[in-house]
Amino acid sequence: MLEGKVAKPRPTVKLDIQPTVYVVLRGPGITQPVVAFSAADYYKLVPRFTEGSLSHSFPSKSEAKIYILAAGARVPPEL
Repeated sequence: MLEGKVAKPRPTVKLDIQPTVYVVLRGPGITQPVVAFSAADYYKLVPRFTEGSLSHSFPSKSEAKIYILAAGARVPPEL
């Protein structure tokens, strides 16, 4: 995904778990991973999806950390 080989990932099965951590790996003016803890703060970081944005939401900090590490990036201190 970081290489841009997947234009849009397939949707995952809908679970009854609410996201609490939003990770932005790439977006407008973002050069390193940024974490938000509400949808409102997330949409301030990524107001609309573009080909240049890459982000995901998770129900736990642990999952968010794994996502960031798997991308080969440094985990922000707030996680």
